[in-house]
Amino acid sequence: MRRQKLFLIGFSVSIFVVFVFPLKVSAAISFLISNPILNSEDEIEVDATISGLISSSCSASGCYLQAEIQSAGGYFGYILNNSGEYVDYFKSPTTTDEIKTKLFNFIPVSGSWSGKLKAKNNPQSQNYYGPGDYLLSFRRFSGNSLSATSTDSNSLPVSLTLTAPISSPTITPETTPTPTPTQTSFTLKTSPPIATVSPTKVPIKTLSPKSTTPIASMSAETSNVLGDTDYISMTPLPDSVNSLKDVKKPPYLPIILIISGISFITISIFSMIKGSKKQYTDGYEKEDSQIH
Repeated sequence: MRRQKLFLIGFSVSIFVVFVFPLKVSAAISFLISNPILNSEDEIEVDATISGLISSSCSASGCYLQAEIQSAGGYFGYILNNSGEYVDYFKSPTTTDEIKTKLFNFIPVSGSWSGKLKAKNNPQSQNYYGPGDYLLSFRRFSGNSLSATSTDSNSLPVSLTLTAPISSPTITPETTPTPTPTQTSFTLKTSPPIATVSPTKVPIKTLSPKSTTPIASMSAETSNVLGDTDYISMTPLPDSVNSLKDVKKPPYLPIILIISGISFITISIFSMIKGSKKQYTDGYEKEDSQIH
């Protein structure tokens, strides 16, 4: 009995919820692309089918689609719009007018649409790495906001063939910096004062004639270079000069001869003067005697 009562209570609550709070169940949106055809210019055409759209899925002017070619670096590529122009991929539109004027537009009928979509490679994009395999898909905008919807299409592998252009490095002209004069400080180094050397009396040892020790001579050498100290060096004389073996005795004989010669000359002169005086005296007396 207790189980039957619980069952009846649960069934009654379920009936009440269904009739008082009816659930709105919307159909799931399906967006499929297939049959990619790629030409030599890397233009890709696919078949597209969208179903399950409701009134809030698109704006009054319809829904809008953008092509996405995916690489490891991100998205790139063109979409062919209704005006026959290829529009490059942009990640974040700035206004809804940008979406409505640039992207491909379709108006669903009974919540569905099917047709052809065309995309194209952009070899100038930094996300294109050259010939190879990439993934192609499309994303949908409702046209009521700037954000894309959550119902993107499935992805198809495509093999692109165009060669990516080699980007030329941007050459920035080098500006030659204006040299800034640097102030160099010079420090004048004053030379140390030249030491004044007072003469030093060096005692000379008197040697006996028999000694063979050389007599040292003092030669003073004075440096003219600033900062050097004057000095006196004792330079020994050669042995041939200082040897006392060659010392000669005084020349006594020549001295005696010179003195003798001088004495002889003096005596001769004195005798001549005396003889002349005597002759004068004798002559004077003779004349005096004759007069008397």
